Amino acid sequence: LIYGEEEYLMKDALDQIIEHILPQDDREFNLFLTDGENEDIDAICESIITPPLLPGNKVVAIKNTRLFQSKTSAAVLIKEIIENLEKDKQKAASTFMAFLDVAGWSFEDLRDGGWEKIPDSDWGKMVKGEVEKKREDWLPEIIKLCIYLDIKQRFNSRDTDRLEEVLEGTIPGGNSLVLTADKVDKQKKIFKVISKEGVVITFPAAKPKSGARKDLLMERTGKVLAKSGKRLSPEALQELGRRTGFNLRMSQKEIEKLITYAGDKETIDKRDIDAIVGKSSEDSIFDLTAAIVDKDTEKALMTFKDLLNQGVHYMVILSMIIREIRFLLQGKILLKGGSIPSFHQRMHYRDFQNMIYPGLKELAKKMGKNSEWLTGQHPYVVYNNLKNSERYSYDGLLEYMERLVDCDIELKTKGVNPKLVLERLLIYMCS
Repeated sequence: LIYGEEEYLMKDALDQIIEHILPQDDREFNLFLTDGENEDIDAICESIITPPLLPGNKVVAIKNTRLFQSKTSAAVLIKEIIENLEKDKQKAASTFMAFLDVAGWSFEDLRDGGWEKIPDSDWGKMVKGEVEKKREDWLPEIIKLCIYLDIKQRFNSRDTDRLEEVLEGTIPGGNSLVLTADKVDKQKKIFKVISKEGVVITFPAAKPKSGARKDLLMERTGKVLAKSGKRLSPEALQELGRRTGFNLRMSQKEIEKLITYAGDKETIDKRDIDAIVGKSSEDSIFDLTAAIVDKDTEKALMTFKDLLNQGVHYMVILSMIIREIRFLLQGKILLKGGSIPSFHQRMHYRDFQNMIYPGLKELAKKMGKNSEWLTGQHPYVVYNNLKNSERYSYDGLLEYMERLVDCDIELKTKGVNPKLVLERLLIYMCS
């Protein structure tokens, strides 16, 4: 069990454990990986006691499990729901389903005004006076959101008896269960069983600007950069930390962009940080489109919220998503048409800038293409879109364009909530 508040470190620990136990070639058949929203205890138990398809080790990994939550977590979960109703609706809906699990309530019983039938005494026992906001101020809203997003209640976290029996019994040699969780109730039997039969690793939150967090950022970014033959200057490291609040996950994302941007240059300096890392609306648009390409729903929704907070109109956001998909389509056409046969996904940005981009500019002139086309963009934009276009099929990109056109019409002609429409669009595109 890996638990705590340092999400990046927990993910890194999970990846390292899987890498240590299971060779890459065996993971297609011997790795059972799922998320807490979709976990099924019977399926987990069957997977643990079943020998691997290929000879060797087998890993059953559950990310963000709900197994360790209990009624003592209810008030904390409600606070998270309320906090995320505005900034991260997908997370709010997911957390609400976790709350229903620990409360023992059915979503079907609460919808259509059913929540009003919960006796005040039952509600009081659940929240224990720790939630200031009245339920009528947020409960109807989260229920409507779950209906709109088509979120289903799939799991009852109380039914852990069978899993406890399996873990206390005989598991086939070479089979491993790895779980990650942000919060745990140490009084639950399942926690005590895992503590006795297995290993528990915790990553408590470090203070954002503490020396430990800075040292950790230096260590982690150093490892990533070393694999690419690069390093950060001391000034660049300090500036990166200042702009990201020494947040490991955010810093990691920025490092990936910096590695690409630096090309063959070994040392990333403060000028590179100034050029790439920031919180302007352009940076956030870059992050949003990158999240869509990476199919990272959580990041896409979070970045969408950042853009709204920066005052960017929802139609501008939609137009930028349309623009990105159009560029990916144009990149796909260029690659399929053989216009740039020497380009490949592993090509460094500097090589692209020197060897490929001048030819593309000439091609654009001959074709009479204007600044609205991919070839009229900054070379870094062209480079990224060509790379990313290879991750999609031509038909898949056309399907996205059709969905975007439908979304544009819906926003312009119907009295709909634009935030919900775009959030649903992002969830669809990242699925």
